[in-house]
Amino acid sequence: QMCIRDRKKAAKLLVETDRSVTDIAFTVGFSSSSYFIKQFHKVFGCRPLDYRKWERLRSGQITP
Repeated sequence: QMCIRDRKKAAKLLVETDRSVTDIAFTVGFSSSSYFIKQFHKVFGCRPLDYRKWERLRSGQITP
């Protein structure tokens, strides 16, 4: 399960960097990227790469 600090860190890394989901998963303490993806989905309601895309679109970092 993801603690609040790890949630915030993972979300920030997804939006502000181009690091892979696997790298971010390991950075926030997961030993399995697939488990990280499942936990991220439970918390945020979407997969990490979808979160990255939507947040970048929302903030104007990328255009549709």
